Amino acid sequence: MPKKPGKTVLKLALSGAGGRMGKEIQSLIAESDRFTLKSALFKAADWKKLNPKDIDVVVDFSSSEGMQQALRWCLSEGKALVSGTTGVSAADRAKLIKAGAQIPILYSANMSLGIAVTGAMLKALAPVTDWDFQIEEVHHSQKKDKPSGTALLLQEQLTKVAGRPLPAPISIRGGGTPGIHSVWAMG
Repeated sequence: MPKKPGKTVLKLALSGAGGRMGKEIQSLIAESDRFTLKSALFKAADWKKLNPKDIDVVVDFSSSEGMQQALRWCLSEGKALVSGTTGVSAADRAKLIKAGAQIPILYSANMSLGIAVTGAMLKALAPVTDWDFQIEEVHHSQKKDKPSGTALLLQEQLTKVAGRPLPAPISIRGGGTPGIHSVWAMG
């Protein structure tokens, strides 16, 4: 789709461009009149080639190491960061929070509407304190983090609702499944 004249078009750098989400994001950018992909980053050396004048926002769906590189670059250049990278540590998340005082940052282990709605629905389980709860997730065989960031996000939300520790998420890997997340509420 051609970019419309007079409309603000954000110039993006995409970290993790070779992954599943990276490829999906590239497809969406190609169809958008609001964004243009200025740089697709596949490896660490690509950051050295990046011209800050060409970039408004870095979008990161890479790895823990890739997210750290993206964060360092964004901090040094004063650029915004949007990251959906999973498998990041608590220390990585703390770095993101601290950096958020200096640059705009949007981070979530899952940015889908479906997971946001699921998270909101979990609050309805608060009255059933004597039930057992379990998070279960299925992903493709190439998924690197286990459990996934989405499963951990749902686990954190459900643990707050339940008000007690819950069993670790069950993770299943196989085939080409993009992601199925289940919340078991058993009473």
